[in-house]
Amino acid sequence: MSRPAAVVLDLGGVVLDSPLDVIAAYEAETGLPAGIVNRTVAASGPGGSWARHERGELDRRTFLEAFAAELRAAGAEVDTAELMRRVDGWIRVRPRMLEAIRRLRAAGFAVAAVTNNWEPFAGGPLPSEFDV
Repeated sequence: MSRPAAVVLDLGGVVLDSPLDVIAAYEAETGLPAGIVNRTVAASGPGGSWARHERGELDRRTFLEAFAAELRAAGAEVDTAELMRRVDGWIRVRPRMLEAIRRLRAAGFAVAAVTNNWEPFAGGPLPSEFDV
């Protein structure tokens, strides 16, 4: 078996921490039932606003309105703009993954990032850690 030339890593939940903690904190702070946001995302499935937004089928404004309606139907009144502002602002690089990326590159592997994040991640030094 030949050695692969590259390693492809997902950003969200792999290189970057998951936003689940931020969502849970928002729920607790605003008095929402614990887990309501994630349950609503899961229940809405691939046709739901979250999944459609991840695929680029909904712009941000349309997503926020549709997501608020889905949450309302689930019994939760959510300021989706504020929730997503917090999610967008909470980007934490996992130090062990950063070290792994650097080791892979030092060993001669090309390292690529893939993501379905809504906005291009341009903050900090992370983009320079990847070849693609």
